[in-house]
Amino acid sequence: MTQTKASPLPRFALVLTSISIILVISFLITESIISALLIGFSNIVIILGIHWNDKRLIINDVTAITAVLSPPKKP
Repeated sequence: MTQTKASPLPRFALVLTSISIILVISFLITESIISALLIGFSNIVIILGIHWNDKRLIINDVTAITAVLSPPKKP
């Protein structure tokens, strides 16, 4: 079974989606744009720092977040 390499565009879109989700949640909690940006970007830096050695962990985190937030598919 051969594994095809995925294009980077969907991964890039997932990363942007996760960053925007973190920023929106931070804004809803703090109700201040500046503190939301600080909290959001610090969380992003922490996540990237922890998972920098294995890039697949970042993709797994993002796909898990989007799977939770996406509506369930009807059969």
